[in-house]
Amino acid sequence: MKIYLDTCVYCRPFDDQSQDRIEKETKAFIEIVTSITKFMGDRRIWQ
Repeated sequence: MKIYLDTCVYCRPFDDQSQDRIEKETKAFIEIVTSITKFMGDRRIWQ
């Protein structure tokens, strides 16, 4: 499965979290990255 993450999503955790949309996008981004990290384990995506 390929997931496209726009470059602005990497800064979401540092944005003002008082807006619901920003907070939801931040939580989704963190969940995606956490899932990928757990799935990949010690394997690297690139070398």
